[in-house]
Amino acid sequence: MRRLALMLGVAVGLASLVAMTMPARAETRSGDSPQVPASQTINDDLYIAGQNVVVNGTVNGDVYAAGQSVTIKGTINGDVLAAGQTVMVSGQIRGSVRTTGQTVQLSGAQVGGSFSGLGQNVSTDSDSTIGGGMNGSAQNLIARAKVSRGITAAAARATLDGEAGRDVIMAVDQLTLGANARLGGNLKYYSDHSLVTGSGGQVAGATTRIEPNHRQAQTGAAWFGFGFRLWSFVSAFIIGVLMLVWLRQPTQRVADVIIRRPWPTLGWGLLGLLLAIPVLIMLMITVIGLPLAIILAILVGVSLYLAKIFVALAAAEWIWKSFGGSDQSRPGRDLDAICNSVSAGPGLVIPKALRQLLEGLDWCLNCFTSTQACEHRPARGPSRERLG
Repeated sequence: MRRLALMLGVAVGLASLVAMTMPARAETRSGDSPQVPASQTINDDLYIAGQNVVVNGTVNGDVYAAGQSVTIKGTINGDVLAAGQTVMVSGQIRGSVRTTGQTVQLSGAQVGGSFSGLGQNVSTDSDSTIGGGMNGSAQNLIARAKVSRGITAAAARATLDGEAGRDVIMAVDQLTLGANARLGGNLKYYSDHSLVTGSGGQVAGATTRIEPNHRQAQTGAAWFGFGFRLWSFVSAFIIGVLMLVWLRQPTQRVADVIIRRPWPTLGWGLLGLLLAIPVLIMLMITVIGLPLAIILAILVGVSLYLAKIFVALAAAEWIWKSFGGSDQSRPGRDLDAICNSVSAGPGLVIPKALRQLLEGLDWCLNCFTSTQACEHRPARGPSRERLG
């Protein structure tokens, strides 16, 4: 009961923290087709979500929009954060625009700040202006807008056919410089293919192509993967030891349940995960449920991380018993050595539990290499008298 109260207290605390980061006042709208008419002015931040979202009016604040289709045509005296299958911005935005979707379009938009687009298809037309810089990541990227600063993007296919006041840095498979391109700085791009240049395209600075070193990238990725797995193992080991020290009984009970009922435990775990995913998605697409979605995501992540620790402990106990270890000396039962006792070697201070583990591993290796060692194995696992 006290653990349940503690979990509820943590959840309430997280919800309060999220609520404190949200504005005290804000206009919220939702439904199938929520909209702000052209004749309406909202003097506050706007949170709007639905299937088809349309903002034609004036918003004196930031706009947070999510839906299958999101259209921003009005005047926004703040920033725009939009997500949807199709996102189109064609109004006057005093702040910055950050969008993500399958198709993202900047059509006749006047953006005072920067523009960031993430999607399968990201495009800006020649009638759009961007007062800051442009950042993009897409399969197909078309940049025709007038960008006051630089452009940084990654795409499979990219076309530069507008203006950029500063340097352009891109990672692409195929890059095309259009006839209307006017780049005020350097053009640096990472690609296996040369630049395709149309007649009339101009680059004020130097144009540099850098061929990616795929072998070095693969080596770096391999080392990163190894380092991540090593870090994951070490962190899980440390957290597992701390759980056994400070939460010994509940941790042991969970491991015992996994050993006694492995398949029902696995089934309930998968069912809980399958139910949590759609609930999380439904909460995320509603503005009101966003704090609960954050809390649920944190709880799911913590549960998945702790699950591997419980499974590892259960597997260790099963292996211990399979090789003749007694129930009283199984892992997790006798942890006083971890908490209180150390044994001094020549110049080293080694925990007794670690000494037991090393001796147990040595005995297991002998069992695999010598049948005689298995026949004369000790009845209670590694002797503790040798640790003195």
